[in-house]
Amino acid sequence: MKRVIGITGGVGCGKSTVLSILKNHFDAEIFMADEVGHEVFEKDSSSYCEIVSHFGDRILDCEGEVLRSVLAEIIFQDEAEKVFLDDIVHPFVIDRIRESIDVWMKRIDELYPDDSEDHLFVLETALMFETGCESLCDEVWGVAADESTRIDRLMKTRGYSEEKANAIISSQMPEEELRNKCDRIILNNSTKDVLEEMVCRMVENDI
Repeated sequence: MKRVIGITGGVGCGKSTVLSILKNHFDAEIFMADEVGHEVFEKDSSSYCEIVSHFGDRILDCEGEVLRSVLAEIIFQDEAEKVFLDDIVHPFVIDRIRESIDVWMKRIDELYPDDSEDHLFVLETALMFETGCESLCDEVWGVAADESTRIDRLMKTRGYSEEKANAIISSQMPEEELRNKCDRIILNNSTKDVLEEMVCRMVENDI
């Protein structure tokens, strides 16, 4: 059986740890949507040209590379500019994900023609529902944690100040909304061992 599982959640919740567990225990195919999003800004691509044509040279460094921090500041201050950029980035990412899932499924069918084993394709993105990526998944799992736990992790692992951690968390989808949208919630307030046991149980109960 082939399954596409979406993993989402706010910063500091532990999505990367969940991905590591799925990879190590179930040899899951991991797809990081945010990494593909970077390809939108590659020089001389059609998306790059469209973005530069709209925003101008103010978003470029001396070598013509997009200064994403400058672009982020622009769209943070102007909702219309954010919508313009999202309308370029999101369809690009969706197309790449769909292509990757198709390639993966064909490869699994070739390797296991009798479909005797279970296989996971795991799609990770913080903007699962904002981009429409949930439509590509059989099931979406949300990784959640108490706000105090998230702030503590961000301060320890990323060196953020408490104020910065709070600001980032406040800008993301509220946990209540995440719980309502996801098929399952992984509550990650404890140790890695506890999380590992929880994730493995969730997968194995379905497989």
